[in-house]
Amino acid sequence: MNYHCRDSYGTSKPKNKFAEQYPRTPEGWIKFPEDAEVRRAIFPEEVMKHPAKANLFMMEEIINYVSSPSDILLDPMSGTGSLLIAVTMGRRVVLIDVEEGYYHLQQEALEKLELVEPSVCDQATLLLGDCLAFLPLPCNHIIFSPPYGTALKRKSKPITKKDKVLGGEYDIPEYCYNPKNLSNLSDFLYNQKMEQIYQKCFASLPPGGTMTIILKDHTKGGKRIKLSDWAMRVSIRAGFELQDWFKRYSRGTGYLQLHKSKGVDVVEDEDLIIMQKP
Repeated sequence: MNYHCRDSYGTSKPKNKFAEQYPRTPEGWIKFPEDAEVRRAIFPEEVMKHPAKANLFMMEEIINYVSSPSDILLDPMSGTGSLLIAVTMGRRVVLIDVEEGYYHLQQEALEKLELVEPSVCDQATLLLGDCLAFLPLPCNHIIFSPPYGTALKRKSKPITKKDKVLGGEYDIPEYCYNPKNLSNLSDFLYNQKMEQIYQKCFASLPPGGTMTIILKDHTKGGKRIKLSDWAMRVSIRAGFELQDWFKRYSRGTGYLQLHKSKGVDVVEDEDLIIMQKP
């Protein structure tokens, strides 16, 4: 049965069930296909080294679920630029990232997309810098994954040649320890800055606009650190209301599976939290 939610202009429009064509785990987590082949056709090869890329099939479903053609979609912490897939779906996209390397990768991705979809460059705006310096920016919907680089830092890093093969070719140290990564701040400073970002995201949206947060809990000392619960609470404090909460089955990087094989607790469910501005 379809239900309704408000679109970017405050009117009601029918919405289908989310990702209903994909299988679920017994827990109800959505199992999206692997996207490596699709990603290689669109993005530079260097992007494949990033350990926390958003699944492109998942991104397509989120984009179709929350937005309509010609809507402006914003990613304030865009990384390798997975949201660029939206320009092939008739949306306009604004990407912000503080890291110059990711900014250049996004430019390369746009050039590749232009060969497949002429004129898509006109539909994307790439901004280099701290998102707090740009926000609020008028847009219809926000889709992003807050940084959680410290979740990838484990004391038991694989060091043998066999472990490196099993773990995969991910440049995890560069991703985790870059001083521009918010996750390298203390918990207090990280929380303060993220709360400011959620407040400015709220100010960027019209009534009925949505903010989709893609986030994954992690474990520390055998205890689950509930990053998603915190993000939802802070978003509500900023003025948002919870619209939907879905879970995706996410095995994680090869290193995460390696740790699992050694008896380390890992998190294999990723949260897709859709908040809405009343």
